[in-house]
Amino acid sequence: MFIDVEAWALAQAFSLGRWQMLLKQLVEHFDTYTCLPVGVNTVRDQIVDLGIQDEIRFHMVEIDPTILRGLIYRYSKHNVPYGEPILCTDICLAKDQEYEWQRVVAVKELLHITDTDPETAQSEGAVEKLIERLSLPFEIREETRSSLNDRVHFIPALAILVPKDVRDILRDLRQRDKITPIDVARMAKIPDRYGAMVLTDLFEDVVSDLCK
Repeated sequence: MFIDVEAWALAQAFSLGRWQMLLKQLVEHFDTYTCLPVGVNTVRDQIVDLGIQDEIRFHMVEIDPTILRGLIYRYSKHNVPYGEPILCTDICLAKDQEYEWQRVVAVKELLHITDTDPETAQSEGAVEKLIERLSLPFEIREETRSSLNDRVHFIPALAILVPKDVRDILRDLRQRDKITPIDVARMAKIPDRYGAMVLTDLFEDVVSDLCK
């Protein structure tokens, strides 16, 4: 069981503003869901409904999931000259990773839609440097604002895929030995390693702090 407390703490020093507002809206919207699994497309549609983005598409691509599980590309287009810009997002997911990982990474990448410029890779060269950095062993990896931001998004992604009302129900069942952490992960369709983590008090504290 692992929560990236370092990334969480560092995130508090960032100017989260707009990101926090949208994050709070998204998490609170899904808090009352009581059916699992939560669909990735449902999360996508909610972001569109909030007016943050007009079009969002997912693509399964050939990338090494041990280095990079997902990537987001944001851009705008115009259907007519001088018309209103259409805000678009393409999210690429490593197709050779497990379905449960695809779900978590897809939602995490969706949350990146609200990143500010300092929190994103702004050029092809910056993306290549980010991938190179991610391929290094964790102990010697140089952290940047964008890489820390990427780690921070993982917690709210799990909170959306395992909403608060569901967590309360599952926590009670777990305390009465009716289910196991693996059961939790399988019901929510998230990686097995996070089945226990999403039921902890620490997880609730982190989610609460990120959504202030």
